[in-house]
Amino acid sequence: MANFKFTIIIPNNSGYKVSIDSVISQQLDFIENTQVIVVKENDEIALDIDEYISQYPDNILVLDNGSGNSALRHANGDFISFMKAGDSFDGKCLKLVSEMFDTNKDINLISVPLFDNIYKNPLYDLPTSDNRIINVNDEDMNYYFHLPICSSFIRKNNYEFED
Repeated sequence: MANFKFTIIIPNNSGYKVSIDSVISQQLDFIENTQVIVVKENDEIALDIDEYISQYPDNILVLDNGSGNSALRHANGDFISFMKAGDSFDGKCLKLVSEMFDTNKDINLISVPLFDNIYKNPLYDLPTSDNRIINVNDEDMNYYFHLPICSSFIRKNNYEFED
């Protein structure tokens, strides 16, 4: 499988197609830059993803009975994000995150706002609208430690979660 700039991991819960469409419609070229891993966490929702797989066979991977760790082992992106099903990125999100990582090689985590798919309101927003780098050693981190992983991108390393 090809190497990508991003791997976006999405569970197959209600709304996952909204999330996939949000990733596909980014300003950054999807086919060249992005891998989507859909993790089948349960059998309650049919995984009707054939249309995506036939259109993007090299970009979409489905893991039956997967977990975060199994998705990480299959991730071919330089930067990884765990996205909640039903959340969506702003259309320029991946382009801006890519530029931030590319110009700041020492950064390992970037958090972004996510939007609900009905009202387009921010679900997770940052305390400032400015793009800025935060040194966790220098700032009051009470807010930042509560940012959910589903609104963050991490530089790929050998990360693994407890099962």
